[in-house]
Amino acid sequence: MRKFLTLKVSMSFWMLLGFLAVGNIAMAQSFYIEFLSPAEIRGQRVNFVAGASTVVCHLPFGDSLNTQLTDPILAGDPNDPNNTQFTFAEALNGNVGVCKRGSFSFNVKASNIEFNGGSGSIIVNNDQANKDAIISMSQDTSFSIWSVAVSFNSGENFFLKYPGLSFKFVNDFPAETDNILWSDNGFSGGLDGWTTVGVACGDGKDPVGAEWEWTEFGSSKGAYGSTNILSATACNGAMTFNTDFKDNDGVQGNFGGGICGVNQIGELISPDIDLSALPEETAISLRFNQAVRQFQSRFFVSWSNDGGANWHDIEVNKDLVINDNPTNGFYRLKLGGAKPSANFKLKFTIQGNYYYWIVDDVKLIEPEDFNSLIDKDWLAGAPYATTPISQVTPVKFMTDAHNIGGKSLTGMKLTATVTDEGGNEVYTASFAPTSPGQVEGTVLSGDTIQNHIFGSYTPDAAGVYTIKYDLTSDQEDFDPSNNSYSTTFTVTDDNTGEGDFSRENEVTTALTLVFGDSDPINWIYANVLRGENEGSVAKRVKFGVANANDLSAGGASLYCYVWECEDSDGDYQITEAERTLVGFNFHDMLESDPDELYLDLPILDFDTEEEKSVEIKKGKWYIVGVAYEATSVAPRQVAYILAGGNSNQNTVEFIALAEDPASYVPTHFQMKGWNFSSTFNLTPNVVTGGRGAWEQAPYARLVLDSRSSVKNLKLADNTFSVYPTNASENISVKFNFENGTDVNTEIYDVNGNRVYSKKMQNQKDQTNIIETGNFVPGAYFVRVTTSNGALSKPFNVIK
Repeated sequence: MRKFLTLKVSMSFWMLLGFLAVGNIAMAQSFYIEFLSPAEIRGQRVNFVAGASTVVCHLPFGDSLNTQLTDPILAGDPNDPNNTQFTFAEALNGNVGVCKRGSFSFNVKASNIEFNGGSGSIIVNNDQANKDAIISMSQDTSFSIWSVAVSFNSGENFFLKYPGLSFKFVNDFPAETDNILWSDNGFSGGLDGWTTVGVACGDGKDPVGAEWEWTEFGSSKGAYGSTNILSATACNGAMTFNTDFKDNDGVQGNFGGGICGVNQIGELISPDIDLSALPEETAISLRFNQAVRQFQSRFFVSWSNDGGANWHDIEVNKDLVINDNPTNGFYRLKLGGAKPSANFKLKFTIQGNYYYWIVDDVKLIEPEDFNSLIDKDWLAGAPYATTPISQVTPVKFMTDAHNIGGKSLTGMKLTATVTDEGGNEVYTASFAPTSPGQVEGTVLSGDTIQNHIFGSYTPDAAGVYTIKYDLTSDQEDFDPSNNSYSTTFTVTDDNTGEGDFSRENEVTTALTLVFGDSDPINWIYANVLRGENEGSVAKRVKFGVANANDLSAGGASLYCYVWECEDSDGDYQITEAERTLVGFNFHDMLESDPDELYLDLPILDFDTEEEKSVEIKKGKWYIVGVAYEATSVAPRQVAYILAGGNSNQNTVEFIALAEDPASYVPTHFQMKGWNFSSTFNLTPNVVTGGRGAWEQAPYARLVLDSRSSVKNLKLADNTFSVYPTNASENISVKFNFENGTDVNTEIYDVNGNRVYSKKMQNQKDQTNIIETGNFVPGAYFVRVTTSNGALSKPFNVIK
C-alpha cells in the first residue's frame, strides 16, 4: 500500500497513518557492523539501526560476536503471535539470534531470542521494494538483550547467506574536513548553555510541554517508532523533540492523551556566539547532525546577527518523505546574508506533528568554495503530466539555480534535455544563469537565479518522456549529486481510444481532508483540464481510492463528475452558471473490492444514466472531480482518494501566469462541504503561481478517443494523394487544401498497427516525403486527419 497523506485543514482533529532552504543532507553512518568471518566477507561493513530499547552506545563495540539463524526463522510461535517464551528447535547458547521481519512484533522476536539463550538479536527487513531500507523499531522493555535491524540486502548477502558468521560493532565517524568557525560541545551532559522555549501546544495545554529535551544517548521515544542519532558525540547526549511521545504519551491510539497535543511549537536557542574576530566578508554555513522522521511537521533553522532581536528563518527538511524510515545524518546549508558579529545566535524550531527531531554537534563552518544546486521542488514538467496526443501543448522549462558555495561560479549553464522511452534525445535547450551586472554565466556566492523560462518542445508521438535538468560550471562542484534532476510525462494515444488526460503521471499516494468533529464528511478532489484542440471525445473516466475495504463496510459510494466550464468573467470563481454537468459515473463499494481500487468506467448521462461521449471543445475547461460523502452507517469514515505527487503543477501555473495570464488554466483543487450549487474557487496564488507547494494532483482522468472524433466525417477524395502506390524506399503525400490546415498523418499496416505518425501545421499544397525502406513488405494505409474529418488511402511496400 502506498503511503497516505492527510491534508490538514482543521486544527481540531487530525489523523495519523501507520526563506528557501538550499542545503545538503548527507547520511552520516558512524556505527557499522563489520564482518570477521568467513574469509570472503572479512572487513566488509553494513549499516544497522538500533531498536528503540537498545542504546547504541551500550552495544558491545569491538567484541567478536557469532550469529545463529533462529529456527523458525521468524522467531515466533506459529500458533500464538503473542508468545514470548516459545522454544526454538535449537538453543542459541549465547550466540546472536538472526531472524526475518514478519508475522510477529519486534518485541516478541527479541523476547523469544532472549528466552532461547541469545545474547542479542538481528532482525532482517523483508521490504523487497526498497532493499536497502532499515526499519525503525518502537520502544519496548519486555526484553533485556540488545536488538538491531538490518536491510533486506544485508540479510540476503551476508546474515542469511553465511549462517554462523562472526562480526563486530565498530564506531568509525568520518574525519573532520570542514574549516570550523564555531562548535558547540555536543550537548555533553545537558543544554550546555543553550535554552529551550515551549511556545505552544496544539491542544492548548501548558506550552512547557513543547520544550526540547536533552536525552542521554540522543534517542527518541514514541508509540510509532523511535531511533538513536548517529553523531560523533551521540554517547554524550543530544537535544530531542519527541512530537510523537508528547502527543500520545507513548501509547498507540492515545492521540491527544499526552502532555502536549500535536501542532506543538518548540524552540532551541543557542547562547551568544562571538564571531567578531572573523573578517567581515567571511561567509557562514551551518552544519549539524540530525535524526528525523516526518509525518506533518515543519522544521526551521534561524540565525541572528544581533543577539536574537531579529531572526532570519530558513525552512529545512522539506524533502522528507512522509512516514518513511528515519533520516540519520548531517545537514549543511549556507546562511545567506549572515555576517560575523559578537552576538551571533542560532535557533532550531519545530512545528510538531509526528514523529521526532534529534539534533547534535552543531557547528558554524566556512562554506565550501564551489557548490551549486538545482531546486528540485521547482522543477517544471509538462503542462499535463498525462496527455493525449491530440491535446499536446508546448512543454516549457524552468528551475532555480543556486550558488551556495563561498566563491563565484563561472561558465554556469542550465540544460534541459528531453528523451523518449527508448532513451533517444529528442530535444535540448539551455541558458546561462547570470548574476546582475556579471559576465554571462557568472553567479555570485549566495545568489539564486530563479524563474527563468526557456525552451519549448511539443511531442509528436505517444510514449513516456523524461526531462532531465543539468547544472554545470567551470569549477568542480562540492556536491554534484544535486546538480541533476529528472521528471517524466506521458503522451497517450487517443487514436486507439486510450487517451488518458490528467494532471498526474502515476499514482504515488492517497489523500483525504480532515474534518472537525461536527463537520459532515463531504468533499471533492478535482483536476482542471482544457480542450487544447477539437476533434476528440471523452468516453470514460478513471479514478479510485486506497481504502475501499473500509468504505464498503459503511456502504459508501464514490462518484466522478465531469463539468464543461467557461470562466466568463475571468475571476477564477466557477459558479453553477459557468459550468455544465456533461457526465458522471459512480461505484458502490463492494466487500470483494481490492483495498486499493482503480476504477475505469464509461461516462454516463446524468439524467438517463445511459453511456455517452463528451465532445472536447477547444478552449473549454473540463473539471473532472472525484466526490465522496460519508454514509449514515459510518458518518466519520473518510475516503483516501488516489493521487500523484511526482509532477510539480505549481510550476505549470507559474509559467502560464508569467507568459500569458489570459490563457492561464488552474490545474487542480479540492473543496470541503461542496454541493452542485457550490462555487469552485480556482484563484491562483500570485506568489507561488499555484495553490499549494507541490500539491498532489488527483487520479481523476478523462479517457479520450479520437477515432470517433470529427463526427466520422470523411474528407474529400482530392484532399491528398499518395504516390507511388508501389513503393520501396519512400512515398510522397501531397496535400490539396484550400487553406492552411493542421494535419495528423499516420500510416497503419493491414493489422491495424500504427507504424508512423506526424503532426504538421498550416499545410496547404505541400508534399511530404516519408521513408518506407525499413517497412516490412505488404499493404499499408495512409490516414490523414484534420478538424474537418479523416481519409485513408492504400499503398504497398515492395522490395
